[in-house]
Amino acid sequence: MSKVQEAGTADVLKSFLFGLPMDIATTAYIATLPMLAWAVLFLAGKVPARSNIYRLYMIIMIVLIGFLTIVDVNTYREWGTKLNYRAFHVFFTKPSLALASSMIPPVFISFIIGVILIVIGLLFYFRSKPVVHIQEYPHMIKRIVIVLATFVLYVVALRGGISTSPLSISSAYYSNNQSLNHAAVNTEWNLVRDIIDHRSAPFNPYLFMDMKEANAVCDSLLAAPDSTVLFLDTSKPNVVLVILESFTADLMASLNGEKNVTPFLDSLAAKSLLFTDIYSSGSRTDIGFLTIHSGFPSQAISSLLTIPEKAKKVPSISSSLFQNGYHTSFYYGGESDFFNFRSFILNKDYKRLVDIRDFEKKDINSKWGAHDGVVLNRVLADLKNEPQPFFSTVLTLSNHEPFEIPVKARFPGNDLADKFKSTAHYTDQSLKEFFTAAAKEEWYKNTLFVLVADHGHRLPAKKHEIYMPRRSQIPLLFAGEVLKDEYKGKRINVLGSQGDLPATLLAQMGLDHKAFYWSKNLMNPNIRQFAFNSFDNGFLWIEKDGQVAFDNNNRKVINAAAAPASEKLMVRRGQAVLQKVYQEFITY
Repeated sequence: MSKVQEAGTADVLKSFLFGLPMDIATTAYIATLPMLAWAVLFLAGKVPARSNIYRLYMIIMIVLIGFLTIVDVNTYREWGTKLNYRAFHVFFTKPSLALASSMIPPVFISFIIGVILIVIGLLFYFRSKPVVHIQEYPHMIKRIVIVLATFVLYVVALRGGISTSPLSISSAYYSNNQSLNHAAVNTEWNLVRDIIDHRSAPFNPYLFMDMKEANAVCDSLLAAPDSTVLFLDTSKPNVVLVILESFTADLMASLNGEKNVTPFLDSLAAKSLLFTDIYSSGSRTDIGFLTIHSGFPSQAISSLLTIPEKAKKVPSISSSLFQNGYHTSFYYGGESDFFNFRSFILNKDYKRLVDIRDFEKKDINSKWGAHDGVVLNRVLADLKNEPQPFFSTVLTLSNHEPFEIPVKARFPGNDLADKFKSTAHYTDQSLKEFFTAAAKEEWYKNTLFVLVADHGHRLPAKKHEIYMPRRSQIPLLFAGEVLKDEYKGKRINVLGSQGDLPATLLAQMGLDHKAFYWSKNLMNPNIRQFAFNSFDNGFLWIEKDGQVAFDNNNRKVINAAAAPASEKLMVRRGQAVLQKVYQEFITY
């Protein structure tokens, strides 16, 4: 509460503005039953002048919302979180503890406020004398049109608008002050969303072994004597992290992919440090985004990023660098509300966030927002005045369905593979222009550029299934004048994951990375080389001497390339990782 008081009046008022779409959506959800009843009765021409059922429903809703407001205030005061599934879970499993933790003096004040809110709500309702009776009904065709038009508006309200991505928690986030963000989030919407998120698996569905054994297996996989081979000639460079949308290894000739799709990146790899055996953690941007920042692996049937209260508890590169004096910024041409990116970005010490809201209408040149060329130009403009050292992250979007580009297609045709390659080529050319312009800036000579994909893709090859390693193989590239000469143009075939970036990067900078339990330092010769990737209710485990894919739906290996003894051992290792990862996901 003190953080809200510290904010200016204007910032506090913004919470009402940014929270309005969620409030409207909540109102729409509450009105679902009355809406359906109205539609049926209106079409039948039998809407009654008085409805005791309708009145009772509205009274219950007003009282319930008032009650939830009371609980929310106390939950937030005690736990620092909005009213959520966990609060209800604690209440129903251990009601005495829940009451004991909340029954302190301020609860009486909040109770009085809640009662006042309920009384005011009931007074407004009864004074408004809502009448749903219609004296004259239009022709049936007109009634149908009215009902259809009403339902279109209703759906828009439910979605929180007409934007590409539907309403999410991040939609209400607008500040680095998390208390203001929480104030903007509608209590009832957040509660229902959180309950739904936990409903399918409030327990660990991956109990393959005793938890102690799973922990021991994971510890043995990740334990290694600390050692680092340095490829940087400075310990405090600027860092520009470029997360490439859907940049599978099949796009790059330097990774045995197709030729002439990414000529710039291939030429950059020829004079940079390229890790050639890296795999994504999952198959979606929200999974890769979180793993790249925190090292935390994907959870097969869930996504940590979509639950802000959990996602904020994992470590992140951005927070580590910010705490070590770095100026931080994040750039994305689309809506940062997508998959709750914004909440994570603001929670993890990115002090400047630029997204679709910050571009002029003329620059919003794709279905998703501003294309990569526009965004990279904005990055260049901002970095001219950015204090050093800085850490800036760019999340590209052009190489995404429906594969639109603002230039002539490099691979003309309607085939999806050609469209995919054309958008990748556009991103590649945009990066070329970015690097060419950046090289003229004063900050360039002291900057490390890190390029990594968020996930792989079935295109352009169209032959790799989700459980095949090549499907999730991605580039990891370190570039810039800060590289030691002997690492410019070097290829390293250490097997790892995008989740190994945090430990690898921080170790190069002499910074502590112990908080990143799941992340391996790829430049530590003592590490065990492996990669873990999960798909819908299954996982892929990759080692140097083989790989295995396990489907948990039928508890069977669905693809393998290893000797029987090794296959069994790899399955056990993958099961242990998935079990421990999901257990941590639950407890966050």
